[in-house]
Amino acid sequence: MTKNLIFLLFVFFISISCSDEDIFKTTTQEYASKKGKFIAKFPQAPELVVFENKVGLNEYSIHRYGLAYTPNKNFSIEYLDYQPKEIEPFTDDELYNKAIENTLFILKNQFKIQYQENIVQHGLKGKTYILEF
Repeated sequence: MTKNLIFLLFVFFISISCSDEDIFKTTTQEYASKKGKFIAKFPQAPELVVFENKVGLNEYSIHRYGLAYTPNKNFSIEYLDYQPKEIEPFTDDELYNKAIENTLFILKNQFKIQYQENIVQHGLKGKTYILEF
């Protein structure tokens, strides 16, 4: 029997922002980040982990809000701040697809994409996907 490890990336944002890092619960019981510019529904409060990443000569901090809900379910949102000149040549879809590729790389390609869909939440574009062992 195949175990499913579900990653629901409700919204992946590439953002340029300057406000605080705090995540907070909204009046609609969703979680939000001013810096990450996202609002998403998690079953419980997610935790923030920051990874340092280097692409060429540029260094970036990847901010991942995640929750290991059950042994087979994880929820996460991640974002990083690129310089505008680095992302201008790409469409939103190309950037979202690159985010999925990066997630698979971080997970050492142990998973395959079972399902993915473009979504809009609170007027913001994103992608949700499920990975399977």
